[in-house]
Amino acid sequence: VHAAPQDLQLWVPVTLEAPVPKLSKLKLNLELQPRFTDNIGSLDLIRIRPSITWDVNKRCSLTAGYLWS
Repeated sequence: VHAAPQDLQLWVPVTLEAPVPKLSKLKLNLELQPRFTDNIGSLDLIRIRPSITWDVNKRCSLTAGYLWS
């Protein structure tokens, strides 16, 4: 998707994170990223990115997820 030379766009990322009950090292994540074009007049694209994170220790975490767009 390419914008017109004078097109004002807005990309609004929203990230949600929730711990998994009884599994303190796991977290569920969801990122939503709507993208508005045509001078912020129309919704052009929504990216949805669910993932899960495992906190290996205080300095390291592993995340795996998927992107729909």
